[in-house]
Amino acid sequence: KLVDHLYKGDGLGISDGSYKKTWGLCSAGWIVWTPIEEIKGGGTIPGPLSSSSSYRGELGGLLGLIIILRILERLYPPTEPYPIKVGCDGLSALTRSMLTTREYTNTSHKDFDLISCIISYREGLVAKLHPIHVKGHQVFKSKPLTRAAILNHRMDTLAKEINTHS
Repeated sequence: KLVDHLYKGDGLGISDGSYKKTWGLCSAGWIVWTPIEEIKGGGTIPGPLSSSSSYRGELGGLLGLIIILRILERLYPPTEPYPIKVGCDGLSALTRSMLTTREYTNTSHKDFDLISCIISYREGLVAKLHPIHVKGHQVFKSKPLTRAAILNHRMDTLAKEINTHS
């Protein structure tokens, strides 16, 4: 059911990262959502403790999201390209990983390992990704939240829980 809705263009992919400076760990949560079902996950982002940051957490969430889309496409090959909005609240991570190509990325960029993986997996997708910047941390505001903001809050909570229990 999820894949059917995803391939009809009803999907939304949202992630968020977290960084716990006390422990030097970053983590992320990601979700592929449709009106019928969702798949979510997350974890601690690998790498040297000295490279841990909120930015790396955001990239880790985007990588997890792109990997699950790739797995779904391998298990259930789409017959044609399908649109999906993909976003997070880290504009820099979103821009660097979703709107750049290999030609504009090199080993001197911070967190090149994650960015290059995202670009590589992204290039192999049938999906037509539409990056969106989600305005995060809006849950306590008085105006209604968008679906993307609600999912971002859920993934923020998940990423922090992962980081707390790591």
